[in-house]
Amino acid sequence: MRPTSFVNRLFYAFLALVVVNCSDNGLPKPADPVVVSVSITPPTATLHIGETQQLTAIGTTDQGTSVLTGFTYSTSAPAVATVTGGGLVSALTVGTATVTAKLGSIEKSSTITVTPGFPATITKVAGDNQSAAVQTAVAVPPSVQVKDAGGNVIPGALVTFSVFSGGGSVAGGAVTADAQGIATAAAWTLGAAPGLNTLTATVNSVASTVITTTFTGIATPRVPGPPAAIVISAGDAQSGTVGLALPIAPAVQVREANGLPLANIVVSFAVATGGGSIVNATATTNASGIASAGTWTLGAALGAQTVTATVTGLPAVTFTATAAAVPTPPALLAVTRAAASATIGVPFGVQPIVEIRDAAGLIVPTATNVVTLGISAGSITGTISVAAVAGVATFTDLTPLTAGAFTLTYFSPGLTSATSPIMVATRTATQMTVITQPVGATSGNVLATQPVLQLQNVNNVLDPAATNPVTVTLVGAGGTLAGTTVVNGVGGTVTFTNLKVTGAGTYTLKFSTPGFADVSSAAFTVAP
Repeated sequence: MRPTSFVNRLFYAFLALVVVNCSDNGLPKPADPVVVSVSITPPTATLHIGETQQLTAIGTTDQGTSVLTGFTYSTSAPAVATVTGGGLVSALTVGTATVTAKLGSIEKSSTITVTPGFPATITKVAGDNQSAAVQTAVAVPPSVQVKDAGGNVIPGALVTFSVFSGGGSVAGGAVTADAQGIATAAAWTLGAAPGLNTLTATVNSVASTVITTTFTGIATPRVPGPPAAIVISAGDAQSGTVGLALPIAPAVQVREANGLPLANIVVSFAVATGGGSIVNATATTNASGIASAGTWTLGAALGAQTVTATVTGLPAVTFTATAAAVPTPPALLAVTRAAASATIGVPFGVQPIVEIRDAAGLIVPTATNVVTLGISAGSITGTISVAAVAGVATFTDLTPLTAGAFTLTYFSPGLTSATSPIMVATRTATQMTVITQPVGATSGNVLATQPVLQLQNVNNVLDPAATNPVTVTLVGAGGTLAGTTVVNGVGGTVTFTNLKVTGAGTYTLKFSTPGFADVSSAAFTVAP
């Protein structure tokens, strides 16, 4: 039996060999895919100390498939930034590190730049506890240094210097820190009153908090110098009527040689020509160096009249006023600017102005008569009765309510009326205008800003009665538009609310409604 058993074993071995060789229908087994390239996202990143960044590596095979696992990560500078086996980078210290993702023999790197952390301290460097005369700058401008929690200086930190107490002013209030994290105000000028002045320096930190430090300065009394200049402060070059007071009293400011105002200086005022009078023959300057002559009433002489102001030891300054004769009584109205650009339901594009004149046709500057507007037919709304100011009645909000050709008539009791023609156009919408442009979003999400259109007439004026249906279509290859694409006008405004585009790219929207020319939006971008 042993020979037979041996033969059987040989037979079954041969049969197994045949089965193996005939597997897969006799075809050669396909080769395994081989990774030929690796990409890493993001390729660069800038992190503050303490922040993290997730890197994503993807391998591509010679068969076009993607490999997402099996990567090993390493960093060129572990002291600057570390990386986990899953590609999570942690920023440790200021510097630059190259983080590499490797799959087999193929690798790709991302450059990580680590900057200082968020501001944690703001330290005074110079300029604290100084003293200077009132209204003068301290000798050393305030200076601070900004660091993060690890003691690293923060170049580019924005420091704001602000006066906190004592008045005064600071120049260069918002300063960007230099390479050493130092920010310096241009100048700190103390206030006008002797005593304590304070200045704060602040920098924004995390979570909307601010870090502040305070500088102190002592303003010392200043010994004023002698008067060096007297300048006109108010009341020059006026016009008025003989025998009447001018609206602005003449005033001067007395200054030192350095331009600072001088208080308690006696100024003498006097009428020089034209007659008339002033209230104060002498006046003393206040804390701002100002002295006023009081009311100046013009004399009887027509034309130029003058008043002088004098300080001992300085040349006088002269105020000039022009005196006109007493006007004759108002007699008539005259339209000096006719209403224009009229569309029904829309305020006049040009509102009318009417003058009150005497019998000789000269404006009466003292007239305050009320002027009332009437229309020959139809109706008008707005402020139709206006009191004249210095002889001039100015209308501001008249709105026609009826279309057609009309005559506007202006009335005032006892005066001859004035007229002007007006044509009021209908307001039927004939065109569309995009007033809010669309702003893109990511693919498949609603646009960040939805488009809004107006239905307008030929004068580009909104037609509040327009309810036209407007259809929007997408222009650009590779995308599809979804959402409510047909919207009716409401009060002449067409507002889209839920448009979204699927497919990354740059597109425009086209808007259409029967009888109107199509209009297009500005281009917008849809991200992947």
